[in-house]
Amino acid sequence: MEIKGTADRSMPVFVSGGERIVMMENAAADGDLYMINRDGTNRQPVAAEPNLQEYFPVRWDDNRLLYVRWVSAENRNDQVCVYHWKTGARRLLKFCKPNANYSDPYPIDRRWVFFSSTREEGAGGYDLYLGDSETGATQRVQIDTINTKAEELGSSYLPRWTK
Repeated sequence: MEIKGTADRSMPVFVSGGERIVMMENAAADGDLYMINRDGTNRQPVAAEPNLQEYFPVRWDDNRLLYVRWVSAENRNDQVCVYHWKTGARRLLKFCKPNANYSDPYPIDRRWVFFSSTREEGAGGYDLYLGDSETGATQRVQIDTINTKAEELGSSYLPRWTK
């Protein structure tokens, strides 16, 4: 695949059965998410709001994509959003609040999402949480050795080990 142009591109994720790729373009204060065909053609915006950073795309399922964006140009706290392929609708997940960062989402099923957050009730810095995308309820990951005063970012989940 050859992608022409001079824009910085990063964080690629395959979608549509591997036929399309979502990636971030331009890592500056106006980074946006675009989708292209695997051969580099047909570039289309997924999340491209002016003066906002949109990044960290994660495939949720065949119908949805998770990503992170700022609250606003003035409030650069991260918020987890979902994009629906069929409707083009975008929305914040209910557990996000503008006074803290909600970053690095990772789905574990069709409802629950791991994320890192700077919420006040944490151990310090970024901590790992589980969020219910339907109700907005959250649970701090209750493994003493995981959430510390350091930064816990970039969760991942494997439902079972494979051979």
